[in-house]
Amino acid sequence: MKKLYLLLAFINLFIFTFYGQETKISTADSLLNLGSSFYETNPEKCISLLDHAAIFYNQSDNKKQQAFCYQNIAFAYYEKLENIDNAITYVNKAISIWKDIKAPLKEANLLKYLGMLYGERGSYSKGVETIRQAITLFENNHFKAGIAVSYFNLAVLYDHASKIDSSIYYFKRNKAYFEIKQDTFRIFSVNNKLFESYLKKKNFISAAEIYDYNLSLEKSNRVHWQHLIDYYRISMNFYKLTNNSELYDINQKKYQQLSKKLTEQGRIIK
Repeated sequence: MKKLYLLLAFINLFIFTFYGQETKISTADSLLNLGSSFYETNPEKCISLLDHAAIFYNQSDNKKQQAFCYQNIAFAYYEKLENIDNAITYVNKAISIWKDIKAPLKEANLLKYLGMLYGERGSYSKGVETIRQAITLFENNHFKAGIAVSYFNLAVLYDHASKIDSSIYYFKRNKAYFEIKQDTFRIFSVNNKLFESYLKKKNFISAAEIYDYNLSLEKSNRVHWQHLIDYYRISMNFYKLTNNSELYDINQKKYQQLSKKLTEQGRIIK
């Protein structure tokens, strides 16, 4: 009888523990999904929900999902709220987990992002060093796409440091890789950056070439709405600088129409 009681007690404890963990994971998943749905429209709520999801993932020892929560919080802070310091804090939290569970590609992916954030904050040397660490990890794991994206982040850093020639060089290296892959999303995005860089150099011939290139991609469903907004904004600046009122008006109209549509959808436009 005593052995039977101990066996039943053990089974009850196992069931409680198992379903307790299941409940935490289910709650964390729900918070993650709900939080992600607010990324575009209410980043503060997104951050709060993902932070709570991370707590439940930590309690259930799901380090991978906890890291994803932290890095998505970082993206929301930077991309939507322009809060660089908090973005850096959460990126470092995620990097620590990826390093701990030995996920070098995930670690490298965030190191390149962290380096760009350091550049945004004016810590250029630290930023370059951090991105170089990411490139080394990508090279060691034979991941060429990661290297190419690191070039993009390095170019952004050099742009903030007002080293425009270096910035253009690395944007072109990024673009060369994704043109081989025919990745319209990446090509359109880096073209916007080159467009701005050429305007800073007052290289209007190259700027016009980029304008035409992205115009040919404008209708692709692979182009993100934020990149379209950026393209119209940069184009307006270009045609203001070159005194072309007709093309300025065309791009202003596109900008206003898309902005109105996105605002009505509740999206936050930068």
